Amino acid sequence: MFKTERIFPTRNPDTGATVWFFLTREGREGPFSSEGEARQKLEAFIDRQLNNPKRIPRTRFLRAI
Repeated sequence: MFKTERIFPTRNPDTGATVWFFLTREGREGPFSSEGEARQKLEAFIDRQLNNPKRIPRTRFLRAI
């Protein structure tokens, strides 16, 4: 679905542990303890957005252009 990588690791400055985040239009989500957990949460986030009744259907954007 996405062409750019939205999941990325970073090091926690307090513990030195690697933590994972993902990016959305709304901002950064995380931290997650593993890449797998971040991917699962990103998939759940996408599902919530696609099933959000307040979401404007993509076809409305296309007609407006």
